Amino acid sequence: MLKAISRSSIVIREIVALGEDLKRGVRNVKEVVVFDEEELTEEVVQVRVRATVARIDALVKHQKRIAQLEEKQATGKSSAREQRRSRWLIAREKVYVSRIVRELRYTGLERKRLLDKVNKTVDTMRTLERRFARWTRSSKPARARS
Repeated sequence: MLKAISRSSIVIREIVALGEDLKRGVRNVKEVVVFDEEELTEEVVQVRVRATVARIDALVKHQKRIAQLEEKQATGKSSAREQRRSRWLIAREKVYVSRIVRELRYTGLERKRLLDKVNKTVDTMRTLERRFARWTRSSKPARARS
């Protein structure tokens, strides 16, 4: 399940926002990731914050690389071989991002928050799709009359 949601752009945006919150001190790292240490000193917490932020910064770097590759691919000025190579590089970058998201070892509450965010977005999209389908069906007869 975590592998599937780790590829979601919604989750990736949430993780990037989480990194920004950790940098600013808005969120506490203890609420987000699991600690294995028996004794939690301020030093251990600060080390974990830096490590978590560093991983999220790496995620952002890979996301930027994906955007660059997709932009280059969208121009359509490259050969078929270059297009294939770009698709492969994009897929590799997406795997790196997915691995970073999964390696963060979230608390149960944080995992639930991320899942709820994905589920809420899916529900919203389904509602919008139904509305669009109804609108399309109701507008077809009006177009036929014109």
